[in-house]
Amino acid sequence: MRLSLKSSVLVLGMSVALTSPSDAAWEVYQAGVAGTAALAGAAILTVECLAENSMVIGIYDLTWPFETGEPAAVIVDDAPVVVGQYGSGDRIVLADVDNAGGLNLSDGLVAALSDGQALRVQAQGAASMAAPMLTFSLEGAGRAIELVAEDCAAGAF
Repeated sequence: MRLSLKSSVLVLGMSVALTSPSDAAWEVYQAGVAGTAALAGAAILTVECLAENSMVIGIYDLTWPFETGEPAAVIVDDAPVVVGQYGSGDRIVLADVDNAGGLNLSDGLVAALSDGQALRVQAQGAASMAAPMLTFSLEGAGRAIELVAEDCAAGAF
């Protein structure tokens, strides 16, 4: 399993804005990585390729204590989806475990992220954090996630 995205790419601003005005909230940072900033604080939420045909949610610049695989809720428009929490050194990774034992997002969660308005993360270790620090707009996420999925399928990440 490859966990090798560098957070410096996000910090250096190597981003390409999506062209549609409705996509303004999400950016494609590089092949296989798209994301947006939290409503408050410095956190960045990404949807990114972890491996071919494997997408995960990454949270950068925000940490909380957790055990590997500990459940967290990704709440999209008030509908919770339980995922596991995993660390990779530079980010917290949120994902399901697929049939092969690898990390991936379920098709239902990808559809919710693509069609939703807002995402909030709820985790035991983050309970003391203000909700806006863990809340992200999904405006424009659909097209960005579609581009990430295309990169994942093509192995271009």
